[in-house]
Amino acid sequence: MASDVFFAGQICYLNDINRYHAVCFGLLNAKKVFERTFQFQYRPQLQQEAERVRLALAAGKQISDPSFPRYPYRIASLDERLIDCFLIGTFFEIAAKSFLLDKGFVVHKLKRGSNDPDIVRMARHQRTTPVTIAEVLRHDHFQDNQGKGRNGLESLEFMTVDYGWLYGNDYERKLGFDQAFCSLARYYRIERNMIHFPLAGASENQIENPEAAHVNGFDHLAVIIDFIEKSLVPLFERRKQQYNFTFFSIS
Repeated sequence: MASDVFFAGQICYLNDINRYHAVCFGLLNAKKVFERTFQFQYRPQLQQEAERVRLALAAGKQISDPSFPRYPYRIASLDERLIDCFLIGTFFEIAAKSFLLDKGFVVHKLKRGSNDPDIVRMARHQRTTPVTIAEVLRHDHFQDNQGKGRNGLESLEFMTVDYGWLYGNDYERKLGFDQAFCSLARYYRIERNMIHFPLAGASENQIENPEAAHVNGFDHLAVIIDFIEKSLVPLFERRKQQYNFTFFSIS
């Protein structure tokens, strides 16, 4: 998964300072991934083109008219759409996992083949219900191999939870994000999947995600930017100051 690289190690479960370090790292990279999109980088130009086109249509002009305003950035954005969807979907995934970790939940999958029946029970329900770090630590202990192997918990996979779990069921309730934000997250999960199976993705979009039809224009960027400014950056700054992570910068 795209987000696994940001939560590759399980050192985040060793103690709070490691956990909040991973949270800051995730939040920082979620923001950077979003800001790499064409839509974000050229938002002013795209808005200007959209306004010129709107005024021309309101004046009764046809697209075929020689005087109809050109829209080169809009055309370029269509070429960049697939990559933008991948980046924005990845933003939603990393952001959710960072907030989950901050709230004290495990972001890695539990092993269904564990010898501990309680771990198996938690793993069975993890698809719909996030598992607390405290609960896992009651049945497993962090292994510090001191350079002789990979650190971590025996009960966890070296793979994070699926994007599709994050914006539904108990995950969505625990995260407490705005409904407009969660709706966009579900939309971009399907759009991002089209990078693998474009025809199947389009079909899934039509059948399972009718809300996607209502996500148009610049509204979705405004929702994401509002979340970054009001939720993501404040959380980042709180954790950074709490542990004096001087090597991080959110700007």
